[in-house]
Amino acid sequence: MYKRQYITTSFPYIGSQIKSRFIYELILADIYNRFMELKGIKTRFISGIDTTSQNLPKKYNYDIERTRNSIINIKEEYSSLYKALQIKLDESYNTDDFSHGINAQKIWSKIESSNISKNIYQNYYCFDCDEYYSKSSCPIHNSELKIKKEENYFLDISNYKSQISTYFENENVLIPQSILKELTNTIKNFPNNYSISRLRGSGQKEWGIQVPNDKSQTIYTWFDALTGYLNAAKENTESVKYNFWEVNTNKVHFISKKHLTFHGLIWSVILLSAGLPLPDKIVVHGNIILPENLRFNNRFWENLRTNDSYSIRLYFTQLGSPFKDHKFDNEELKKNSQKELDNKIINLYSRVHKLCLLYNVPFSKLTSKKISIPQEFEDHMNSMRFDLALEFLMNQIKEYNAQITQFEFWKEQSISNNKNRIQDLLFDVSNTLKLFSPFLPDFDNKIYNQFQYDKFNFEKE
Repeated sequence: MYKRQYITTSFPYIGSQIKSRFIYELILADIYNRFMELKGIKTRFISGIDTTSQNLPKKYNYDIERTRNSIINIKEEYSSLYKALQIKLDESYNTDDFSHGINAQKIWSKIESSNISKNIYQNYYCFDCDEYYSKSSCPIHNSELKIKKEENYFLDISNYKSQISTYFENENVLIPQSILKELTNTIKNFPNNYSISRLRGSGQKEWGIQVPNDKSQTIYTWFDALTGYLNAAKENTESVKYNFWEVNTNKVHFISKKHLTFHGLIWSVILLSAGLPLPDKIVVHGNIILPENLRFNNRFWENLRTNDSYSIRLYFTQLGSPFKDHKFDNEELKKNSQKELDNKIINLYSRVHKLCLLYNVPFSKLTSKKISIPQEFEDHMNSMRFDLALEFLMNQIKEYNAQITQFEFWKEQSISNNKNRIQDLLFDVSNTLKLFSPFLPDFDNKIYNQFQYDKFNFEKE
């Protein structure tokens, strides 16, 4: 077992609306991070935004002041997103930070002599994607593309294809394993050289990260954004200095399928070229398919934020396997999630509270008990099947309610015979309550406050 976990999401490009897949990604990664913390494991959890794409100043007609002001507003919007979803980040990373640019240039310089070369590149180019394609139509925007020819720097992919393919054959690295064949084929058929810079044109001189020793070129945004994982891995406080991108740290990326080529192949080539360890796990989640009326102009997030965080987190967790695509149903979200909390969980703790008073069993008697994590629950969490882990807890809630009904603990004749049984049940219920915390942050405090319990002082092994 690793003593530390470094957990990251993708860094979304801020020139577009907040994507439903990114919201899903944040929730999944946060659940995993909170579970690791529950087990007493030291974690560093990072998300952030990508601000260095040359598309961003284009949106504001290369008015740099307007572009920078827009970034301030977008940062505030993402901060609101994290708060609304109760995402517990150690750092919200932004690629416009000065240290990010310095670090990206250091990584470039480290691998330049061995794995970067300059050449003329010509192919179909989509400015909105800032990406070259082999066909005349953009697969993302469905727009017609024109041939673009310019001198760029290239990353040599060919020397590492076999090594990377072999690495991902380890069943513990890529989750789910069902997409291994797709990734292997992508690696096999991917061009041997990949453009990692863009020519600086008029209006672009003040934007992006300059290629070291070449003022005519800007580092391609995907190259510099990926190096952000290395810069963000450094924990520097007055008492602690540690780099989480180390061999003895479990390095876990949560990404969407759209980003698999970049994180699975390009990022691996950069790391291997620099002599650095590869990520230990890449978790690839499915998409959230939106109805037509919520697809544009940030309507999805504006609609979603009208719900409380518990309802949102429960809804997305209970959609099913995180590795599949799911249709978003706004009515289902509003109808079921909060009711499930009230009817199943809070109702149980209301009954337990009455039993505590009836049996004169204060919760403080249970403070010496250590938190217990059932193996089935832990297996689901470790395999990223958070839906099944939550289902396991819900079934326990159902079982506890059935026990209370079956043994009729509230009847006078049961009191003298069932005190030990009720104490055991109280601990089981309180232990389950703590296990909800990765899904419903601070939920145990909410329950304790509602029923005026003393909070459990769980000791970790």
